[in-house]
Amino acid sequence: MLDRKTILDDPETIKTNCTNRGVTVDIDRFVELDARRRELQSEAQELNSQANEVSKSIGKAKEPDARDARNDA
Repeated sequence: MLDRKTILDDPETIKTNCTNRGVTVDIDRFVELDARRRELQSEAQELNSQANEVSKSIGKAKEPDARDARNDA
């Protein structure tokens, strides 16, 4: 089994190696899916950061009405 980083660093060599061994692998699709995974991971981190900010602001609100207003945001 190859390391994901190895495949992403040099996909052409991996394709050639697979062809020489008679193995059918869609390296381009793998690279595409990994790029999408990184995009989604970045988006998830951003959303978690926003959730943490909202959570902190709710904790700092003194009035129950202010907390509810921030919770709905």
